[in-house]
Amino acid sequence: MRKFKLLVMVFLVLTLTNSCDVLEQIGETERFAQCEFDLTGVRVVKVGGVDFQHIRSASDLNLGDMMTLTQRLFNGNMPATLEVDVNARNHNQKTARISGMAWKVYLKELEFVGGRMDRGVEVNPNSAVNFPIQVQVDLVEMLHQESLPEMLNIVFGMHDNSKLKALGLSVKIKPAYRTAAGNTNELPFWITINP
Repeated sequence: MRKFKLLVMVFLVLTLTNSCDVLEQIGETERFAQCEFDLTGVRVVKVGGVDFQHIRSASDLNLGDMMTLTQRLFNGNMPATLEVDVNARNHNQKTARISGMAWKVYLKELEFVGGRMDRGVEVNPNSAVNFPIQVQVDLVEMLHQESLPEMLNIVFGMHDNSKLKALGLSVKIKPAYRTAAGNTNELPFWITINP
């Protein structure tokens, strides 16, 4: 009987500890949802198989890169990896934290692409943090441009918020937290972030 009582006590302590941890995570996630968000820019990482991380203008592209991009355009697709930079400012006196999020990218209020980010973001009290959301898109489908120079003009201007506004770009996120069982639960609403 004594062993049974001891096992029940251990079970209750573990259950209460896990419940407290989950409640703390829910609180941190709710504080994250209360942050002030800004879409601060879009970085082009790769376009049509060409690494764009160190390319600042069309003149930085070599002949081989231009041929690759032109061929992709003629084939009717231009796969690209973009990083959408988001700034979160926590005005609370406690830490805001998530374990991941669902995200959607909108163009002119129509959902274009979506996915999940399975890494955490933490924002200390009364401070801000930038975090990227990596997005895979087809630029031909996204931009509906018929010429490579027009497309490159938009690609090289993605750090300019006025061009992002002209595209009608916005991002929606749904923050998530982990349960004691290791499952991911999302908040029941989306947060819209504009440039």
